[in-house]
Amino acid sequence: MIANYTLFEAAVNKAKVAWVNYDGLTSEERTIHMEHMKAINDRKLTYLDPKTGYVVFTISHHMKRGKCCGSGCRHCAYNMENAPEDVRSKKVWNGAFYV
Repeated sequence: MIANYTLFEAAVNKAKVAWVNYDGLTSEERTIHMEHMKAINDRKLTYLDPKTGYVVFTISHHMKRGKCCGSGCRHCAYNMENAPEDVRSKKVWNGAFYV
């Protein structure tokens, strides 16, 4: 699936990472961030995790959904507002996505 242009622009703006945060990412996290940004720029709603090969939803996919699903997704656009506390407590925001 491909995101429409309005969704694409919103996703790019929401997925931007300040350089101060980018410098704090590990090499693996930078690779994930770059794969995510490539998928967004290609207007894709998913990408393959470079480490596991699993399909991961982009922030565009989450924005298209319109609300947090509560699963603790890596690129949740809604700060995991519907995720149970036990899920949220296991996730840390690294400046680009949840790990």
